[in-house]
Amino acid sequence: MKTENRGGLRKGSGRKPKDKEQKLIESLDNIIDLNRAIETLRELVYGGDIRAMQLFFNYRFGKPKETVDITQFIEQPLFLDVSENYINTEATEVIQED
Repeated sequence: MKTENRGGLRKGSGRKPKDKEQKLIESLDNIIDLNRAIETLRELVYGGDIRAMQLFFNYRFGKPKETVDITQFIEQPLFLDVSENYINTEATEVIQED
């Protein structure tokens, strides 16, 4: 019989401890000059780099709320397709009636 995993406590699950995250941030701060990184981002934004602009605006103003369009659009023609076969068929029927 197979046991189901319905979540809950298990090894490796959940958020990592805050101290590990803090150690990573401190390590990065030691090897990356914050002022130089900001200046590089500034240059990229002013240079027209779309991804740099997106990064800046997302952090500065927050990521825009995502919306989902739930309307369904079914394309329908405005006019019926009147092909030559249809026109010829009508003309033939009219001629035959005479």
